Amino acid sequence: MTTLAPQGPFRAFDTNGDPLNGGLLYTYVAGSLTTPKVTYTDASGTVANANPVVLDASGYANVWLDTGAYQFVLKNSSGVTQWTLDNITGAPAAAFGSQVINQTTNLAVTSAYANAIINTTGTVTLTLPLSSSVGAGFYFAVNDISGTTTLTPTGSDTVDRSTLQTGNSGIVYTNGTGGWFVAFDIPETISVGGTWTFNTLAVTNNATVGGTLGVTGNTTVGGGAGGPVLRINGGASGTANGPAIYYQENGASVVASGWRSSIVGGAFNNDFILYLSQTAGTFSITNGTGTTQHQFTNGGNAILAQNGTLTTGGATAATGYTTTGDVTLPATRSIRAKNTPKGWATMDGTATGTNAPSDGFNVTSITRNSVGDYTINFTNAMANTTYAVIGTVQERTTGEFGLTFQQKSGGTKSTTQFQFVVKTATSGTPVDPPFIYFMVLGS
Repeated sequence: MTTLAPQGPFRAFDTNGDPLNGGLLYTYVAGSLTTPKVTYTDASGTVANANPVVLDASGYANVWLDTGAYQFVLKNSSGVTQWTLDNITGAPAAAFGSQVINQTTNLAVTSAYANAIINTTGTVTLTLPLSSSVGAGFYFAVNDISGTTTLTPTGSDTVDRSTLQTGNSGIVYTNGTGGWFVAFDIPETISVGGTWTFNTLAVTNNATVGGTLGVTGNTTVGGGAGGPVLRINGGASGTANGPAIYYQENGASVVASGWRSSIVGGAFNNDFILYLSQTAGTFSITNGTGTTQHQFTNGGNAILAQNGTLTTGGATAATGYTTTGDVTLPATRSIRAKNTPKGWATMDGTATGTNAPSDGFNVTSITRNSVGDYTINFTNAMANTTYAVIGTVQERTTGEFGLTFQQKSGGTKSTTQFQFVVKTATSGTPVDPPFIYFMVLGS
């Protein structure tokens, strides 16, 4: 929608009261003096005036205003400013939905589409106007009836969501400073049979996914009091292409597959992050090449808590795969199960000074204090000093026996270090064996 500048065709006069022959009318977004704002030659709003608008010999010009406020700067033909006027009211914005456009081909959106509803069919590209030219608050709605709608910004402008698929609809709006945004209107209950991909997905009630759901940003799912916040059910037994949840980052993959597999959440305790439960059949986690790493079968489950603990259990042992995979922890965390070694190492007993182990876990280094006297330096501290260290050594010569691995009397035993000695059993003489092997059990 456009409106005619006040009092018919625009006309200007010089300081002597004569028509401003060849005068120059510059039009800007209100308050800017830098951001040009378009005017039009007639009421259709399809043919833009040059900016500046050049007045005829009688000082006239057809100046039809767009929506939004303007700032006018009038100069004579020599470029001398005659006056500046700000906050000139433009055309009133059309009511939302007063324009409904059915679009099957590419379209350059202009300010004339303010508050319009654009229905797209097929493959359609909507080129967005420069956000500064239409100003903050400009918006229109897009309803993708079928096919793919692509939103393309102009210049250095950006858009937070560039593609809409069949069935998607949303409000496209701008902040007026280079940013375009798409706000989706998702119904309370949705059923998806194809493939939907979102940058950000927020579901406050029910969502049924019959195909593949891809989320590349944040996902917020809210459920009822005490009930599951997100449930994903697999296909029927033996279905190769049943629904699944799929997560991929840096080449790693987690796939929930099989029949009646599900991820459920609820009121288990206040600090749990993720609860996986397999009520029947098999729930599988694979690596990026498709090799099964873990399976939960017939009642198996895993709980990941906020404090970093991962608890697993199952009524039936996992079957159907050969590799079990690892639980990888950050360097600052520890393994908490008491039946699992908290550290182990293979070391050269003859190396002097402080050296890294030949191989091991949670052992940063071993210091040789003197002949047969060593201190283990743990990478991550033990929870307390009641842990146990079990060790053995390699004979120095073929057939040698009677070398002992012992905690040093009066030596260091802390959460970060453990001191031990290797001696001959008969004389108690400290010795340096070629290799020493030990492991640590505890909390």
